[in-house]
Amino acid sequence: MPSEYLGALRLDDEELSRLEQLANELTGAVKRIRAESQATKARYSDAPRHHALYAASGIQELLRGPKEYVRAAWLLQMVVAALMVFEDFKGFDHIPAEGAISFADLAKKLDAEEVLIRRITNPLVAIKILKLVGGDKLAHSNRSRGSIGAQPTRGHNSVFNKYVHPGALAMPTYFAKYGRKEPTTRHHTLLTFAQGRPELTMWECIRQQGPENVQMFMDNMAVWSGNQPKYGTYDFRWIVDVGNKQPGRPLLVDVGSSKGHVTQAVLASTPGLDASRCVLEDLPEVIEELVRLDPEDLRGSRKIPINFHKEQPVKGALIYMIRTCLHDYGDDESVEILRIIVDAMADDSRLLILEQVLSNPPKLFGAVMDISMMVVGGKERNKEQWADLAARSGLRILKIHQENEDALMSNMTEVSSTRLYLGNLPRSATKEDVSTHFSSHGTGKITEIKLMNGFGFIEYDDPLDARDVVPAFHGSTFMGERLTVQFARGTRNREGGSGGGGGGGGGGGYGGERSGPRPRRTAFRMQISGLPVDTSWQDLKDFARQSQLDVVYSETGRNNNGEGFVEFETAADLASAVEALDGKEFKDKIVRCVANTQPDPPPRDGRGRSRSPPGRRPYGPPGDEYDRRGPPRGYSPPRRDGYRDGYRDRSPPRREYYDDRARYRSPPRHGRGPPMDDYPPPPPRGRYDHDPYRRDYPPPDPYANGRPYDRPPPRDFPPRDPGYAREGGYPREYDRPGRYW
Repeated sequence: MPSEYLGALRLDDEELSRLEQLANELTGAVKRIRAESQATKARYSDAPRHHALYAASGIQELLRGPKEYVRAAWLLQMVVAALMVFEDFKGFDHIPAEGAISFADLAKKLDAEEVLIRRITNPLVAIKILKLVGGDKLAHSNRSRGSIGAQPTRGHNSVFNKYVHPGALAMPTYFAKYGRKEPTTRHHTLLTFAQGRPELTMWECIRQQGPENVQMFMDNMAVWSGNQPKYGTYDFRWIVDVGNKQPGRPLLVDVGSSKGHVTQAVLASTPGLDASRCVLEDLPEVIEELVRLDPEDLRGSRKIPINFHKEQPVKGALIYMIRTCLHDYGDDESVEILRIIVDAMADDSRLLILEQVLSNPPKLFGAVMDISMMVVGGKERNKEQWADLAARSGLRILKIHQENEDALMSNMTEVSSTRLYLGNLPRSATKEDVSTHFSSHGTGKITEIKLMNGFGFIEYDDPLDARDVVPAFHGSTFMGERLTVQFARGTRNREGGSGGGGGGGGGGGYGGERSGPRPRRTAFRMQISGLPVDTSWQDLKDFARQSQLDVVYSETGRNNNGEGFVEFETAADLASAVEALDGKEFKDKIVRCVANTQPDPPPRDGRGRSRSPPGRRPYGPPGDEYDRRGPPRGYSPPRRDGYRDGYRDRSPPRREYYDDRARYRSPPRHGRGPPMDDYPPPPPRGRYDHDPYRRDYPPPDPYANGRPYDRPPPRDFPPRDPGYAREGGYPREYDRPGRYW
């Protein structure tokens, strides 16, 4: 590497500001660690230590230059090598749990030369895994005691040392033999290739190497599962009420249950959930071990050995849950696993998938985990990849419940609807074209086709036909375009129906002007008082998110009375938020937070934040189910004469109404129109890269041809509609019609 790339590192202003912020966070975390050290064991929290680690890691990442990164990678590899061989010697077992042992005595116990043991353990002493006592003795540290005997971390390290690390190091040879493409099957994985048995699956290879290796892997699974959130933030309490109304129905099926720790956690946190209504499924040897352990709180549950590549014996359960299994497999085999579960589900069943969701750009842990999973033929996935996997399986993502930034994804639900969303439709396509294309697969009866400007919906008579169509046509070529085919979200009445009022103006259904999405409402409301008068709804939402909970709605007071509301997903979230935020400082003021689950009637005096004059609003009276804030800045009332300017259909998409430049702006109201939380119409074609109104674009349609947000250049001739002044061939921001993104 040229020496100029290994020189001093200069930080820019943004990086220096981030460095100062992290340093302050680290100082605060250290103070909290000291305070926690005085706490009783029952009240002790390890959170400050994790915060300190996060801040310290961020500081290191900012300060390390190319030279330090190269050096750190080299040092880590050598430390791992020393750790691997010392564990292979079972050296940790021969160091007493309390006290120390001389190098000479340890060498005798290990049947090794003393000088060799000194050299191997020197790196472990240097990084504080082992302690050097008096210059000639070794002792355990708090970091090494987990490697003694049959401790769970011993199995975790052994799996890495014996299987994962050799598989990762075999990458150059593997890709030279098989080509530069990702491993996607259970056979011919990096792990089995490094073990000299590429034709076997991972489990077949491990079984052939003896039962002690199977046990080692199971210990590793226990350690890994214990370090992960059990089930994110999902609230299972609702299934108890359903179970009371449907006696005898299985309520929870834990697919790939391992030793049952997740089901145990769900039972412990869900009063009234009977273990006899729960089913645990895994490989025969795993279920055999679970039966042998016989946890008391799982004795009433059914334990079934299965091969989830071939069967799902429990039919019609309320919830199927699969946790950290799909990352073991490539996309095709994951789809196979999911479709087998889908076939067993009832119309009201739900499937919870608990996995890591990679960020973009990825964090180091997630990226390294993805490489580790590549060794066994699996992969970690980001949101877009999970959505694609769901669509191929006949599923859609209902929600992602996040516990933290390294979130687990959950609550992917099978859709009983017969309606499918069609994205990236050619604008010249007719209903007959769509019917002919979709009739080429099976004999399912199509009951309705609706075509809009570049997207549409198709409805089948039978849900099974609709489910089969999704994987068959998602990504298929239709009139030169690649289709997006997914289950339609929302209900039909949110898609506008056919004609009618449209919210007080314009044509009904899809023919009239379209407003933005109506925020979802819940009954779990927190009232906040003592707010500064200039607080916006977005300020309020940002404050509420300090509770690390999902805020679904926020609203500021209409009369500048220093009050506001935020709403949460569940009652448990509401209670946690009140506890976390009451008495907190917000904009130099102490605010009070109380639970308020009573609906507050909308004001009738016409006052508030609305920008529309009284009596001229193009939407109906506000009810509790509607967004009570005024229309967004830039809202243009629809024309009432039924005239439609064809040019408007080609207007570029709007910027996000959550744009940080418009924090004072409320989200737009929801009139009747297409399902606003569904899928945007495909972006316009063209080659115009700059949009002066947008900084953040929504995720692109992965099947759109060309660059996803290309648009035509401004027109050089006058617009057709003389009633609206234009700038540069496009309507001004406050004139441009269409939905708000």
